[in-house]
Amino acid sequence: MAKHKFNITPIRIAQERSSRTNPLRNFSEQKLAYMLENFALGWLADAARLFDALERRDDIISAVSNKRRKSVSRLNWNIVAQGDDEDKSRRHIEVLTDFYNNIKVSSISTPNKTGGIAMLFEQMLYANDYQYSVHEIVFKPSLESLRAELRFVPLWNFEASTGFLRFKKEIYSSGGEEMKKGEWLVCATDYPLMEPVSIAYFIKKIALGDWSVFGRRFGSATPVLSTNAKPKTPEWETAENAVANLANNLGMVIGKDDMFQLIQANAQGLPFPALVDRMDRAISTIFRGSDLSTLSAANNAGASLQGDESDILEDADCRMIEEALQHQLSQTVLDYYFGVNTTPAAYLSIQRTDRKDKKAFLELAEIMTRIGCPPSKSEIYEGAGFALPKDGEETASISQSVPPSVPLSNSAEEEALNVKKFSEAQSKDFAELATRLKRLSETTMDENEFLSAAELLEKELPNYLNGGTHSADALAEIVKKSVSIGIKTSDLKNLPQN
Repeated sequence: MAKHKFNITPIRIAQERSSRTNPLRNFSEQKLAYMLENFALGWLADAARLFDALERRDDIISAVSNKRRKSVSRLNWNIVAQGDDEDKSRRHIEVLTDFYNNIKVSSISTPNKTGGIAMLFEQMLYANDYQYSVHEIVFKPSLESLRAELRFVPLWNFEASTGFLRFKKEIYSSGGEEMKKGEWLVCATDYPLMEPVSIAYFIKKIALGDWSVFGRRFGSATPVLSTNAKPKTPEWETAENAVANLANNLGMVIGKDDMFQLIQANAQGLPFPALVDRMDRAISTIFRGSDLSTLSAANNAGASLQGDESDILEDADCRMIEEALQHQLSQTVLDYYFGVNTTPAAYLSIQRTDRKDKKAFLELAEIMTRIGCPPSKSEIYEGAGFALPKDGEETASISQSVPPSVPLSNSAEEEALNVKKFSEAQSKDFAELATRLKRLSETTMDENEFLSAAELLEKELPNYLNGGTHSADALAEIVKKSVSIGIKTSDLKNLPQN
């Protein structure tokens, strides 16, 4: 079994907090290039701190990155079977369901915040932003069960100069040590989104800075007083004082024949708003697939494209989480309960947002069953996103008052009325049966007559149980009204009734 205590101690966390600097101070093109080049070489700390600061400080980056993570963390999950051994799948489902329902998740950056598997999903998706998302695992075994606590560890505590992610034991260490299997949960992607986003942010920062300077210089009107007074005369000084008091030293006095002209770009010519908007759209597109609010206006297919791309990203995010958990966490749990190198017969599955995929799958499964090529039950449950029912567990069923193949009516009101009539007809049939039974029990006839009457009732009993005369007549009337076809009462009397 893996370790039972965390490598990152409270002292290490306090040291790291006190030593941090603001990566956005004196942020320049050269500084950004240096950070990204080192990040590509595996020296992750500087760029990771920059990415963290950008997600906290920039409104657009914060909004779209959080939305990307929370869109998956809000989804439901369950443990589904895999393979053909149903008994083995049920045992694995029971173990994994208990484990993930009791998992504890926190972060060394915000230790007061704790949660469960939804919080784990959200933290794992930081891999999209930073290329890696890392949790330190501490298992807590007992005689009854296995529990675990996972703590999210920021990326600047690691390096990947050898190609593999390694943990830095000291905050100022350059190299790291191997991360043992079962002690860490690492989620990874090939293309960290914050690389292009940080470049877009830098361009936006320049545009916003220039726009701000332009606003300070030319954002307010300059009052100009034209006077006939000559410079340096009392009349001129009076005019200067009037303008100064009016405009807080931001006005001017000119001679009547002089001319002052402020050349200012018009609204259409200002480059700053368009450049800032372009970078915001780029950031949104990188994280969310496309910017619906701006792209759909120019393209009527924008909404459907946005939906398709969101589905693609959701599938990719869910699959990344599922596979990381299956190989790095679920396998350890199954090995603990069933022995080393246990072949998994179940895995954690995240239920995607409702789409047509599952409906199409179930329709195809129905067709395959009808043509004599039925899929296994475990495949059906897995494709639908449901867990196999436990032994003895109550399962869902559909209760119908009439055979499902017989249409009742064209409206909900008529259907309800037909069901009521049919139920009343059944009641009459059973009432007749009850009357005959009562008379038979109260009769004073001799033994031979009693036996003859009982044998007659026994022969006629199936007529009452399989749909008596009243039930058959009522059903025939309903069918005639609904489908306008001729059906004989005798054809319907043996239809199974509830």
